[in-house]
Amino acid sequence: MGRSVEGLEAQVEDRKRKILSQSDLYEILPFGKTKINQLIKSGELLVVKVGRDYITTYKILEEWISNNIGEEIYY
Repeated sequence: MGRSVEGLEAQVEDRKRKILSQSDLYEILPFGKTKINQLIKSGELLVVKVGRDYITTYKILEEWISNNIGEEIYY
């Protein structure tokens, strides 16, 4: 039996509100820790620093990717 469209939409919305830790970013993004840390420290990737860790949201990560489609980012 298939899932309802409403149920799938709710799951997508929940994921967009999810808070991502720095470790989550390491698992999600297809490049290494060094590159992710450079993006964070440069301010390119929007995060909040909490102690020694950084957090962001899935929605902000998606927006960052969308805003950089077709761009080349070097660090």
